[in-house]
Amino acid sequence: CDFTKNNQDNFTVMVYNGYSQNVKQLVRIPLYDESIGVMDNKGNELDQDTAWPLLNYTSKNCRFIFKDKSFNLVCLVPMWLNFLFNLLLLFPLISGKCAWDTCAQWSNDPDTVNIHFVPHSHDDMGWLKTADDYFTGINGDSNVHFSVWAIYNNVVTELKKDSKKKFSICEVGFLTKWIENADEEFVNDFTTLVNNGQIELVCGGWVQPDEAASHYVDLVDMYTLGLRKLNRSIGGECAKVRTGWQIDPFGHSREHSNILAMLGYESVYFAREHHKEHDLRQKNKNLQFHWHTSDENPDRKLISGALYGILYEAPLSFQWDFSISISPPIIDNPNLEGYNVDYYKSALEFETSLRLATQSHNHVLMLMGGDFQYNNANLVFTNLDKLIKIANNITTKKIHGFYSTPSCYTEALRESMHSWTNKTSDFFPYADKDHAYWTGYFTSKPAMKGLVRQSSNIVNSVRQLGVFSF
Repeated sequence: CDFTKNNQDNFTVMVYNGYSQNVKQLVRIPLYDESIGVMDNKGNELDQDTAWPLLNYTSKNCRFIFKDKSFNLVCLVPMWLNFLFNLLLLFPLISGKCAWDTCAQWSNDPDTVNIHFVPHSHDDMGWLKTADDYFTGINGDSNVHFSVWAIYNNVVTELKKDSKKKFSICEVGFLTKWIENADEEFVNDFTTLVNNGQIELVCGGWVQPDEAASHYVDLVDMYTLGLRKLNRSIGGECAKVRTGWQIDPFGHSREHSNILAMLGYESVYFAREHHKEHDLRQKNKNLQFHWHTSDENPDRKLISGALYGILYEAPLSFQWDFSISISPPIIDNPNLEGYNVDYYKSALEFETSLRLATQSHNHVLMLMGGDFQYNNANLVFTNLDKLIKIANNITTKKIHGFYSTPSCYTEALRESMHSWTNKTSDFFPYADKDHAYWTGYFTSKPAMKGLVRQSSNIVNSVRQLGVFSF
């Protein structure tokens, strides 16, 4: 609570929701009656002349400094009013409908194929350009002309039009840049979309971290930074992250997944594993499995999934964003030239059959996105709407298509998987074909890696010393 002086006889108690600093409720209470008083840190009630100057120094944790003395302001309220305050604190959690609470209804008929269309954009914070250049879109050529700023703006605009549409966002670094630079209306709309389940926040880290050369302390710090940013900028139950999203790092470590499990994550999905192991998993229909991450705690595990086909992009037939421009738009009006519903029907049946051949359940994960896609979110979502309509009108087999998110797909796996295989080791080294191992980065740029490690040691030492200052 915060205390703000109104006049000589009253002040306002500001009740916060526990996750963000947005005021949720204002309650006006007389200062001096049987309901409330102000006490110092020794439990002595302060008189009015002493209390009011303190109330001018507000703080979100109700701790005030006045005349070189530290005071704790304590609300002394009746039991019924305390219950009301607690109810107000819990209200955002009760009323929120997160992505995992608003999943589309899938079919439990084992003969029906459920296609989870999961829109997403994989946005590297530095690759061919700097992070700022990717964010703004400057310094690009014909192959690198996208803007993360535009992606977020356009996705928010499209999601507002249709409550059935969903989107998954990963890189907190870019999201933070956008929140700091976007119009307040856009940011408020984004928060609303998170809290109504249309946007799911996955990964939770500042970036998708490398799992080979990164020290575990740096991994914890990176996730701490990202999750704190989400907590402070969005807040609420729906800003919590349940899904690890490691779709582009080159190989995957058990210890990184162990960190995710200890953070409370339920699942992790990735794309890059050794091509021979991937082929074997597809053949044996165990792309989804339980990853046991700890020898000390055998029960600690994550539902894990290796994405079909190794990479994380939409099928080539379904890539409509102008940053890619591979696929023609769906023309579903037979009176127009280029009517191509039959083509897309065949393409969808083909892509679905490929995935069904590699799994033992009837839930197909169809990622709809890729590197810096959804610059033209309207074009992509317009075609996705038509593709889902085509899927649901196929008569040769039972298909149910719908917008989904990683958490919804995980819940579907829980319901449909009757047996799980187990994994207890790493996914290293990574190779995408014979004699093509992605291992050079283990030892490249040793000076930079040494500087990072030394800096991390200094930060960690200062952090430990800081404990003694409190």
